[in-house]
Amino acid sequence: MEISIIICTYNSSKLLSRCLSSLVNVDLNNIDYEIIIVDNNSNDDTKNIVEDYILINNNIKYNFFSIQGLAKARNYGISLASKKYILFTDDDITFDKDFIKGYVNLIKLKNPGMAGGRILLKYNRKRPNWLSDKIDYMYGWIDYGVKTIIFPTGSYPLGPSFLIKSSLLKEIGDFNPNLGLSGQKETILRGEETDLAIRFKNYGIPLYYCGGSLVYHNVNEKRLNKEWFISRFENSGKIYGKLNVGSYIKFYIKYILSKFFLFLTKDGSKNHFYFLCKNHFFKNILKI
Repeated sequence: MEISIIICTYNSSKLLSRCLSSLVNVDLNNIDYEIIIVDNNSNDDTKNIVEDYILINNNIKYNFFSIQGLAKARNYGISLASKKYILFTDDDITFDKDFIKGYVNLIKLKNPGMAGGRILLKYNRKRPNWLSDKIDYMYGWIDYGVKTIIFPTGSYPLGPSFLIKSSLLKEIGDFNPNLGLSGQKETILRGEETDLAIRFKNYGIPLYYCGGSLVYHNVNEKRLNKEWFISRFENSGKIYGKLNVGSYIKFYIKYILSKFFLFLTKDGSKNHFYFLCKNHFFKNILKI
């Protein structure tokens, strides 16, 4: 089985070190693989960290890419990849030992064009009282169990665990460079993974959820605040408004309902903040 694992990183050497420490302990027996690190113009000790891990595993390859932007860095990683399948993950991820084997089993059974794995969250400090289980998926949580299924409608693979058949990218295209993170800043819109997944789906390619592949997303403490969530829901609404085709009447109804429940719920409660986030989401879909 041939797999190119791509990790793009920017000024996150400590996170990357933890990520690689976990990745080199993943079961990779009988797999033809390479680990491509794309250093997206870092000015910390990222290169030194990667070189240390190359001494442990010479399948790791360091590459510097000066043009800022996660989608651009991922596309550069694609240009370097030499294997039949490309597997994306992030520098703030740690891995279950069967992370790769889950995908290998899926490839043998389904020969997927695109797939995404199971993603659980890890909090490095106390979870905020206002944070509802209904919205922490914004940290990249995906859990539909341990079996293989087609992704439910409206749900798509995410960057922490994202598999693509290399040959299909030539027909469908790669990541939209106008979306996503750029250095420490975000572009107006995120959602480069969702954009690509929708293009694959519209091309008639099933999107598989691989429950046998598990990673852990270590939640950045800087994102444990209400402002970050509101911004993400606003941006998600803008993305959905651009990508979704169909009637907007249902979104207007949901917008009115979110305002109604926002009024009914207690300020400071989990439910109040949940409806506040959804209100921002629907408002930006409708461009109100």
